[in-house]
Amino acid sequence: MIKFTKERYFLNKKITQWHPAFCSALRLELSENKDDLVYHPEYGINTKPIQIDLLVITKTSSVVIHNEIGSIFKGHNIIEYKSPDDELNIDTFFKVIAYASLYKSHGQFVDHIKADDVTISFIRESKPVRLFKQLSDDGMDIEIFSNGIYYIHTNFYFDIQIIVAKELSEDQHIWLSSLTYDISKSKAEKLLNTAADLYRKDDKEFAESVLQVAMSKNKEIFDIVKEESKMCEALRELMKPEIDAEVTKRLDAEVTKRLDAEVAKRVDAEVEAKINKITAEKDEEIKTLKAKLAAAGIC
Repeated sequence: MIKFTKERYFLNKKITQWHPAFCSALRLELSENKDDLVYHPEYGINTKPIQIDLLVITKTSSVVIHNEIGSIFKGHNIIEYKSPDDELNIDTFFKVIAYASLYKSHGQFVDHIKADDVTISFIRESKPVRLFKQLSDDGMDIEIFSNGIYYIHTNFYFDIQIIVAKELSEDQHIWLSSLTYDISKSKAEKLLNTAADLYRKDDKEFAESVLQVAMSKNKEIFDIVKEESKMCEALRELMKPEIDAEVTKRLDAEVTKRLDAEVAKRVDAEVEAKINKITAEKDEEIKTLKAKLAAAGIC
């Protein structure tokens, strides 16, 4: 099962909400194992509010994760995501190791969670060159497992990998590699087409989360892409529920506006008619009164 922190809404509205998009992207990356994974919101590892970005727990030991990002996975997999705005440094590296140690120590009973059944994954857009150098200088071996995936061999109990999203294969990892400030036109097109091909409701919602961030940080590229009919159609298909909802909302507002105007017009007409009726009645009363006074020789 997968447990992860709920969406982090920062006080500064200018900060992009990368983490919710990352959680959606990872779900899509691991969609082939959808039936093997259970998702639970938020995972705290202490009585105080210490939370890890994402905790992936496999349902059974026999599960094989098809996506290469999960090749390292065991029973308990702690994932730390760093947005393009954040730094992945040596202190973050040890902080997450501390989180993993704290998580291991909070099993249901002593040694319930085996240390060799825990893995750590760091995910960042660009390569943390300084961190790699420092780890190497400290005697840790860095193995290139695949494009963008580095295994860090340490003396710790936990298996560790660092994933560089920018180096990942675009064909295999379109979701994670699209969380960037400098998406290419071809990748933007591929992202839209891939999203449009999704048919499950939850997958479409995850894709929308990724798209919102990718499009907001790469507006000019997506504006160009959306001008092309095929891409525009793909985007319209993906966003159809939202577009339909917005159209319905605007139509309802217009209908309400027109009804209000019609009601106001009708009320004005009724008021005017009543005023005219009252005026006519008063005029008739005055005319009658004058006639009576004249007959009596008063005026």
